[in-house]
Amino acid sequence: MSTSPTPSSQKKNAGAGELVTLAKRADQALAQGNYKLALEQYNQMLVLQADNLVALVGCGRALTSLKQYEFAIAHLDYALAAAPQDPAIHHYRGLALQKARRFDEAITALQTAIELEPDQPALYLNLANTLADAGDVELALAFYDQIIAQYPSALAFNNRGNLHLDQGRFALAMQDFNEAIARQPDQPRFFWNKALLHLLLGEYEAGWKLYEYGFHTEGEARGLMRRFDQPRWLGDTPLAGKRLLLWAEQGYGDTIQFSRYALQAMEQGAQVILEVQPPLQALIQSMHPQLQVVAAGQALPVFDLHSPLLSMPLAWANAGQAGVPAYPAYLHADERLKEGFSHASGNKPRIGLVWSGSTTHSNDHRRSLLLQSLQSWRDLPIELHCLQLDVREADLPALAEWPGMHLYTSRLKDFSDTAALISTLDVVISVDTAVAHLAGALGKPVWVLLPWIPDFRWLLDSPHSPWYPTARLYRQPVAGDWASVVEQVRMDLLALGSPS
Repeated sequence: MSTSPTPSSQKKNAGAGELVTLAKRADQALAQGNYKLALEQYNQMLVLQADNLVALVGCGRALTSLKQYEFAIAHLDYALAAAPQDPAIHHYRGLALQKARRFDEAITALQTAIELEPDQPALYLNLANTLADAGDVELALAFYDQIIAQYPSALAFNNRGNLHLDQGRFALAMQDFNEAIARQPDQPRFFWNKALLHLLLGEYEAGWKLYEYGFHTEGEARGLMRRFDQPRWLGDTPLAGKRLLLWAEQGYGDTIQFSRYALQAMEQGAQVILEVQPPLQALIQSMHPQLQVVAAGQALPVFDLHSPLLSMPLAWANAGQAGVPAYPAYLHADERLKEGFSHASGNKPRIGLVWSGSTTHSNDHRRSLLLQSLQSWRDLPIELHCLQLDVREADLPALAEWPGMHLYTSRLKDFSDTAALISTLDVVISVDTAVAHLAGALGKPVWVLLPWIPDFRWLLDSPHSPWYPTARLYRQPVAGDWASVVEQVRMDLLALGSPS
């Protein structure tokens, strides 16, 4: 005699079935790089079953990819409490700790994962990556060499290449990137890394061609390629009489730097539409009265051709016009806004200052300084004007001891305000942020403070930039040596502020 399921068992079975369905959707979204959708699905699983191990681990992985590292670690801690001998959980927790720059804990987590699963090459590779990020270069290199000797994967060559690049061993880096490409030619990330190295070395012809791989890397280093019915302009057709849409694809600094290519297109007879981030719209409009600037999210006008902004160097090279377009000052401050930042006349040079950038930038730990490290400038015969919108909590004590610093946090609403303030100053000093690009595009003297291995656009060795004629580049003589940079700038500021 058969019996029908009770209501409680029916509910339990339905819940189990829903968990399986959600898990499949979440795992698929995670594998496809749709981390927000994956997180939503895993969270729905936790609503049904708060201690579901698959969901806790999945949330940790998705949150790590979404750069919410502390939340990721919290989820993985819960999972680890339930399954302390699971090597995968230790592995994922180590990756989250690495991204959070909690290196000692990350190394411990990865070592534990290796003890539990010693035959997994990925664990050794991620331990080597973490050691490299932690600055233990020689040990990291020894791990990479050992991994390549035993498990010679394309990824191991690529990652060792990144370490060589960070140490200024460019020929070895190029060799490793080429080996990675030879072993796995369908992996866009390897071509992308090679592109950045070519560009850093000033090898623009090779670099800009490979830079296109940025649209295909995991995580889309250049964002997603926009899809339009109109064709991309690749330098293969004349622009005269054409309506060309150029669209911003990365950060504010990228847009400021590469917006100059709109002028070059206009000189060839194109009607240019430039789509930019909303905080840049008014500023970029100052470039030319006939330039049509729209904010991202607004309806686009009719156009014939389009191009991502940072593909323009490649397109112009294809058109036979390689090289950096020379526009010493192509952006302009609003005269009305400048009046609001007028300063009382005085004899001291007025210096704009940016000592740190966004904490979410992948290279922020190398490019930013603590305000405390600039204390030797405090008594110089200069006026310092803070151009930062945000001051980190770690900098507040040093700022409190610097009463002469002029602050404008509440007055800088967008880049037009910042441009107006910069135009009233004598010099801008900045780490590698959008403000450095803004000052250069305005034709203002700008002193850029750079790590030993900078972003590709600043090239190597020279104190000058082909992109910004008014820039003076202060470079670390060795990795991490900000003290030498700060002292050289102090001496130049002292000379600037002393009567001639």
